[in-house]
Amino acid sequence: MNNTLVGNWIKYYRNSLADGELSDISPETCKKQGHFLDSKSDLSTENLKSFYARNHVSDEKEAVKQKKEQNQYQPTINILISPFYISTKVAHGKNKGEIKKNFPFWIEVKLTSQGTIIVDESLRKPWICRSFLEPISLASVNWPVLSTMDRYDRALENHRFDYKSFDNYWESAAKFFEKITGYKDYKVLFDEFNAKQEVCVIKSDKLISAQTILNTYADLQKSGTFPLLLTQITDFTPRSIKKIPDDNLFFAEPGHYGQFNNQFPLSNSQRKSLLVYEQQTNGKVLAVNGPPGTGKTTLLQSILANELVKSVLNSARPPRLIASSTNNQAITNILDSFGSVAGHFQRWIPGLGSLGTYMISTDQNKQNEALKKGYQLLFKQKYDLAGHYFEHHLEQDIDLIEKNYVNCFENFAEVGLRHNLDGITDYLKKTIIDNCNYIDHFLSTVKEVHHAEKQHCKLDSLPEFSKKTEMKEKELNELENKKNSLQQFKTRFQLFSKSVRFTHLFSFIPYFKRQLQRKLSFFLIDVPFDALKNVKTIAEAEEAFIAVYQNMEVEIVRLKQEVMKQQEIYNYLYKLKRRFDQYKERLETLWNSYLGQLDDKKRNVVRKEFHDLEAIEQFNCMLDVSLRYESFVNAVHYWEGKWILEQKGSKLKVNNGKPAKESLFSRMSYLTPLFISTFHSLPNFASYSMKVNEQWVSKPIYELFDVLIVDEAGQVSPEVGVPAFSLAKKAIVVGDVYQIEPVWNVRNDNIDKGNLKEANLLQRYSFDQLKEKGVLSSSGNLMYLAQHASGYSQVDGFNGTLLTEHRRCVDELISFSNNFVYKNTLRPMVGSSEGVNYENRESSIFIPPLSYIHVAGESANHSSGSLRNQYEAEAIAKWIARYSDVILPSMNKDKPNGAHKKVEECLAIVTPFAAQKTEIKKALKKHNVSVKITVGTVHALQGAEKDIVIFSPTYGRNHNGSLFFDNGPNMLNVALTRAKQHFIVMGNMRLFNPANTMRPSGALARYLFAKPDNELSSSFLYDNIPVQSEYRVNTIEKHRECLKRAFEQAKKRIIIVSPYISQLAIEADGITDRITKLAENIEIRVYTDRFLDQPNGQLKENARMGRQSLENVGVTLKILNGIHNKALVIDDYVLIEGSFNWLSAVRDKTNQYYRHEVSQIIKEEEALIQIKQLLDELKAIEEKG
Repeated sequence: MNNTLVGNWIKYYRNSLADGELSDISPETCKKQGHFLDSKSDLSTENLKSFYARNHVSDEKEAVKQKKEQNQYQPTINILISPFYISTKVAHGKNKGEIKKNFPFWIEVKLTSQGTIIVDESLRKPWICRSFLEPISLASVNWPVLSTMDRYDRALENHRFDYKSFDNYWESAAKFFEKITGYKDYKVLFDEFNAKQEVCVIKSDKLISAQTILNTYADLQKSGTFPLLLTQITDFTPRSIKKIPDDNLFFAEPGHYGQFNNQFPLSNSQRKSLLVYEQQTNGKVLAVNGPPGTGKTTLLQSILANELVKSVLNSARPPRLIASSTNNQAITNILDSFGSVAGHFQRWIPGLGSLGTYMISTDQNKQNEALKKGYQLLFKQKYDLAGHYFEHHLEQDIDLIEKNYVNCFENFAEVGLRHNLDGITDYLKKTIIDNCNYIDHFLSTVKEVHHAEKQHCKLDSLPEFSKKTEMKEKELNELENKKNSLQQFKTRFQLFSKSVRFTHLFSFIPYFKRQLQRKLSFFLIDVPFDALKNVKTIAEAEEAFIAVYQNMEVEIVRLKQEVMKQQEIYNYLYKLKRRFDQYKERLETLWNSYLGQLDDKKRNVVRKEFHDLEAIEQFNCMLDVSLRYESFVNAVHYWEGKWILEQKGSKLKVNNGKPAKESLFSRMSYLTPLFISTFHSLPNFASYSMKVNEQWVSKPIYELFDVLIVDEAGQVSPEVGVPAFSLAKKAIVVGDVYQIEPVWNVRNDNIDKGNLKEANLLQRYSFDQLKEKGVLSSSGNLMYLAQHASGYSQVDGFNGTLLTEHRRCVDELISFSNNFVYKNTLRPMVGSSEGVNYENRESSIFIPPLSYIHVAGESANHSSGSLRNQYEAEAIAKWIARYSDVILPSMNKDKPNGAHKKVEECLAIVTPFAAQKTEIKKALKKHNVSVKITVGTVHALQGAEKDIVIFSPTYGRNHNGSLFFDNGPNMLNVALTRAKQHFIVMGNMRLFNPANTMRPSGALARYLFAKPDNELSSSFLYDNIPVQSEYRVNTIEKHRECLKRAFEQAKKRIIIVSPYISQLAIEADGITDRITKLAENIEIRVYTDRFLDQPNGQLKENARMGRQSLENVGVTLKILNGIHNKALVIDDYVLIEGSFNWLSAVRDKTNQYYRHEVSQIIKEEEALIQIKQLLDELKAIEEKG
């Protein structure tokens, strides 16, 4: 790819980032750089003059211009003004200084040196920060939603701003804000947040949070030459793709020497990904497609461990790996996993709890939070770097550190040698080399065995092979004996020929001829060679003899060669088997030792999976938990020793120059080879200072890191992540394009097209082509770029490698995602579950893996435009309050007291809407349920997992139109795959139509409605009706009595809404008999669902008979999509509604499918209103089809 095209993409992504990043202004930026005033009236000339003086920087061009135009020239700066802030309410005991002020609405104007504000139509129009608009991102999780993107865009398109004066502009901006949010004069109200009118003024060019990334772009544009890795990630031309071998012989390839832990070996697809990565050279990108629960973290751990061991093998410096992503949650998940190394073995340098260093921003609150979690930090302090390394290692007494190191080694290795640093590091290196040689030789032997067995025979079949060789030898001996017999016959034949010489001489005379033939026949009567038995003449006999002898000679030669070859093969196979057995014996000893350290549960899991593997995979598993792990541990300690030697040898220079910066990272990598940082912070650390034209400027250190690791790449917008590829030599990019999407700050196709055109990219590609490739800033993500850059493919549709073993959800849960999203490429490993019966002394509940509760609430828009459904939120809170004490004892049954889970540890609630999150939290508080339960959008559960996930769709029975979670598979895929045991949908089940199989909601419906048991009872919704109330129906007998009275008392009509129909239930209540006895003018109408009674596409016989019997007695049967209500209507004055399926519920209390159900009787005027509402809903469903 030529530099010009790379430069074009750099320009495009740079401009996209500049456009998008203007949207959000962090509380930290405001706190550091903002000028605060009580109100708009304080925007006085004097205040603003001083602000201008502090923020205005004159340059030479401006000075010249000022001199030329003394009278006309009026220097200005662009400023941003925000009229109010939002903050969290101060919790009891919390310092007010810890509360962040977030200014969500900004107005851009110009400010003169005289303190006068000028309105300029060319400037950006007022905007709401992206973090306050729905759909929300991870960064928005802790802030309220003011409006939606749709409402914002519509208002921006239609609103007319008044540019006559600043006062007019300010007033029109307030009206614009009201149009978007519904709040007048910035008077915003939230339950969990404070809103206060305070003005913040900030210089416009100071606000961009991605300034460090933009600086990297600027330097790249100036240089015109680009690092190899950056060129690779921006090359979207078609490339040849290598197919990753399916043959397990690939697992005998060299290159895997280090393993991060010895708890579990790598899976098949993890190993495949690691070996493909090991074939990558500098300048290459490998995409690893990592669906949820497939072990991405384990793979990344293995790559670091392997790089560490290889650096010792190659006598190189320790590796430098940088792990990055778009948000702190993603990168700290990586750091948490590498921190767990402390639990496996002890570091020999005091104060080290992890192999990773967290390069964090200067935000003191973030730093404090990170320190509480035990992270090792690196951060900027004024002009220098500071943090854990400087405090704990740089200036510590190196002699004490060395003494501790030697003591640790003496406890670690019982070897008789001189215990000094050189001796210890030499010993560790030799151990690593020996282990790695063993691994190479063994895998080479395994490969040799594979080829030998394929060509010859199984090594276990050597005795049979030996017998075959012996048989060939016996055949040879027999043939040689025959040859000897033939030679003896030759001697006798020669004597015979002499004795009949006279007869032979006159054999032309018939008499002598007959005489000769008789003598010859008699002589040959006992000859053992068939070819000589029927000859008539001496000449024929001689010719036959010669032919037999020659054939025998040829056969003997052939057999000798064959026997010799068989013996050579046998000797080779025998030696190969001995060599293989010796390797195998050592490895099996190590494996048995590993198994002996596991508890019974882990041991059974490992043995089960191990048993199903092919031999070559089994051997790799054995190596993972033994020699590879041992080599990794030794490598960690080796570099610790080398660090002490470095510290003793030369003092580290710490400054902002390039050599010093590189030396610092090199020295730190001896102890923590992994560095983590967000893409926004990374350039700040991977840079140095140099003087240009008498001014200090910051420059990137290209290819500072050996490996760039990107996690959650599907969440990264391209323009944010691309520059990081200039800072490393090769990359492994892990992500999933079917999980959480980026929050694209370039929100408009026209803006995107403009940036592409300016970068001369639309001459080469069409906009639609680029959109399809997934590389645009308005719709793409970094994972798509990595897939294009990868030269390998494992499965069609997934460039790069694919992790396939899913170990989070039970099989029934992951089956939805596997089938609908991942095209059945995943291998469920957890096991099947029919569900769990939770119980305590008072109650019980059976919960299948996938289940639902129909909650017929109504949704409404919050003033922000975000959707909420109060009745649904109440239902969720009631259900948790009702059943958490039933579920938790069962979950904690076999756990020790200290390990008992709380409700917030095993349950989470996901909703697409921020306003619904607030409603649910209020409902939880109202019903005394733990407010620590995770509630929010899918971002709130990033990287997490819970036993139970409840999904609140929020759209009520009054909703008409599309569904936000049908825009793509991502939201439902993420929500469902956070659940380990149960995924429960609580809401309007009419949203989920099994007929719409191409939509995520329809595909999920197929699974939700597959079994009647998947519907959980909604009887808890009626717990607030007093038990003795005449309006509460809570027994099977009372429900059947209600049905009986309906037929006895109805004067005009009976309407039954029953999602399921059962002939058994109809017969049990004699319903058809009762219908036939009714007056002819009474209408009987039954509504039932089209799909619920045919879970496998085939109508159940019991349901078919029930439907038929109803129609036979004149019932109007309405079979519709989305019937989930359970209702009985008598004329216009009685409605009975609840959880009881009127025409299908099991009547026999001894039946295992019998369930306790509750209904509510509604009468008179309220019944009239609700019956009309019910009938309107049913009519709308019928018309929808």
